[in-house]
Amino acid sequence: AIFKWSVNAIVDTLPHNANSLQWRKSTTDCCPLCSGKQTLLHILNHCPIVLNQGQFTWWHNEMLFPMGDFLDQHLLANFELECDLQNCRYGFLLCNFFSTLRPDIIYVSSTKRKSK
Repeated sequence: AIFKWSVNAIVDTLPHNANSLQWRKSTTDCCPLCSGKQTLLHILNHCPIVLNQGQFTWWHNEMLFPMGDFLDQHLLANFELECDLQNCRYGFLLCNFFSTLRPDIIYVSSTKRKSK
């Protein structure tokens, strides 16, 4: 199911309103929340209503928690897991090592970290 969704997302054949209009299954390509053109990119990243409500942050965190749990259970020896989540047992990534980038999950070698 995830693979099929991913392939459809890559080739932009998911049933959002812009595609539905093109396929003549809808009379509008508007987003029901903000009235902008509802494309896949709009749904996943750019709807201003969803951005203002904090739903993208919620979605991000809901995806990151189970990924962190899985990776934590399968950690290599002498490595620590750091996640971009506040109030999480993995800790919150606070370093400026990545400049303006903020990765969701990183593995850090605990032996190299302590030796510096």
